[in-house]
Amino acid sequence: MSIEDIKDRWPVLFDVSQVSAEFQRITTLNLEPKFMSMLDFYSPKLLSMFQGKKGAVGERHRAKMSILLQSGIPIQRKREVVIRCLIDHLGEDASALIKDFEDVADVPVRVHEELAKEVFGGSDPVNHRIKAAGAPLFPNRGV
Repeated sequence: MSIEDIKDRWPVLFDVSQVSAEFQRITTLNLEPKFMSMLDFYSPKLLSMFQGKKGAVGERHRAKMSILLQSGIPIQRKREVVIRCLIDHLGEDASALIKDFEDVADVPVRVHEELAKEVFGGSDPVNHRIKAAGAPLFPNRGV
């Protein structure tokens, strides 16, 4: 089964609020705070691992981690550096996974719409339904 098939059959799997709600239902934990606390816990070990890398990958990691040498940087920036280094360490293309929005003061950016275009191919994410074998599971519901 391809990703496109999964997107067609279970579009709510690609909606952050739905995934978070399902995670909380199963584990009674909030996904984002749990992820962030574990990221903070493992960040020193991950950064140590990234610093030990040699070659081109190590150079890319060190370039990204140079930001961490500044004093007083916010925790969100530290998390971003760790996540970007981890993506690179795993051999993935960060630009395919993370969208950077610059100059937001000049141009209002609607992140929700941009994300919907990226994930759902331009359709409205609020209007998706769960399908099984091509038929909606809950035909009378708007979600």
